[in-house]
Amino acid sequence: MKILLKNLSSKLLHAVFILLLFTVFITVSLINIDTISVQTIAAEVDEEDLPYCKCDEEGELKCEDDDELEYAEEMECECNEEGELNCSGGEPDPQFVLGQKLFNGHCAPCHGINGDAEAWGSSFIYPRARDFTSGMFKFRSTGSGEPPTDEDLIFIIKNGNPGTAMPKHGDRFSEEEMTAIIEYIKLFNEETFEMEPDVFEIGDPPEPTPELIAAGREVFMNAKCFECHGMHGRGDGIKGWQDNFKDDWGYRIWPANLQHPWELRNGARTQDLWRSISTGLDGTPMASYSDAYSVDERWALSTYLKSIQWEQDLEQPLQISLVDKTPTDTYDPVWDSVDYMDITMGGKKLFGFGVVPRVTNARLRGVYNKSEFALMVEWIDKKPNKADDNKPPDSLAVYIPIYSAVDAISNINLWNWRSSDDQTYEMAGKTDAQMKKQKNNDIKAISSYKDGIYRVILTRNMKTSDSSDIKFEPGKTIKVKIRARDGEFHEQGKVGGVSGQVSMEFKK
Repeated sequence: MKILLKNLSSKLLHAVFILLLFTVFITVSLINIDTISVQTIAAEVDEEDLPYCKCDEEGELKCEDDDELEYAEEMECECNEEGELNCSGGEPDPQFVLGQKLFNGHCAPCHGINGDAEAWGSSFIYPRARDFTSGMFKFRSTGSGEPPTDEDLIFIIKNGNPGTAMPKHGDRFSEEEMTAIIEYIKLFNEETFEMEPDVFEIGDPPEPTPELIAAGREVFMNAKCFECHGMHGRGDGIKGWQDNFKDDWGYRIWPANLQHPWELRNGARTQDLWRSISTGLDGTPMASYSDAYSVDERWALSTYLKSIQWEQDLEQPLQISLVDKTPTDTYDPVWDSVDYMDITMGGKKLFGFGVVPRVTNARLRGVYNKSEFALMVEWIDKKPNKADDNKPPDSLAVYIPIYSAVDAISNINLWNWRSSDDQTYEMAGKTDAQMKKQKNNDIKAISSYKDGIYRVILTRNMKTSDSSDIKFEPGKTIKVKIRARDGEFHEQGKVGGVSGQVSMEFKK
């Protein structure tokens, strides 16, 4: 009976998988730019296209005024026997045709064929794509509730949106093509774009003096920015931890990590920060502060936020310093006295979409003495998770490949740490599929979570009795790869932030 159920389950899963692939294939085919059927105004126009023209009870065409009647005649509109309005004439607008073709081919997989963000790709991306039918836009140089300018929309298309699945299109589209796309986007909510917005004049930022930065910190505290963004701006504020922290569409969102400039979607320059503070981000809890604080106060706050941004140090190899004793505290002063290296974390692709990981940067430091090597990995996590609420724990994996004499990988050491029990276990194997737990666990773990930052120290003897372990020694250069997972976002296994291989050198 068990064998029968197992076979039935296997066949059912196989059938579901085939159905899923077939659905994805059909969907992609429909949306593909080369096969999409481009509609034009000349194809069929219904009553919605001519809101002031209708067929009366006698089947006669009645329009609101002479201009509408002239347009109806131009579009060759007439009433059929059923009293319905049919229009079949008129020349298609070339800009409309171009904008629709480009939108359907490049934008619809995320934003939806109707611009409502209801698309097959929306299930795989965070945050969700913009719903153009709402007429609400986060990133603008205009007042709250007002439409963005053409320049605002072109800026996003050209430069993409960091921390999201929206890529840069500056090298893909010409100015004419980008203009056609935004004119097509406006059709999803024409009423919004009929408004005349007030554009903020930004100007040049002031000189970032210590006094101005201190004044900005004071505004940060008075405005209670820390309630969402945390005391140090890392997005770990207590309001962001609440399940009801959502956008206007009811989707769960998180406050921005202001220390990572590469994650700031509306720009990370001082003037970009001033614009976000002044205009607010419509559709989110981030309101406009243009009425609450003066122009100078907003410049002070922007200058302060610019001053707390991290500068990535990506230079390799990381120098592993020789010390008398390896630290047993994640905030031991020795860590501030040694070099660090930042590594950029990316996410895997799913159906061509880059899945954005929650951890986008890991900072490494290393020290050693005659007997031990200690590696500390540091990253920002907005809310710690220890396998609560049926979510996996936050976790870290360190891959250390062992190379043979001919520069081929002969084995890989894998050190896994998880927040649920603050333990680390060792694995080894030539590939991920061949990884097995080692009999002797030689790794000691020490971790902390403080003000939005995880710090994990992994300590191991320079040499072990296990033949599958890498041997550390002065002057040696090793390669490492890091994977960090945010359990709050259900990241586990191969889902999460992952780096490329980086080099570390034991100082002689």
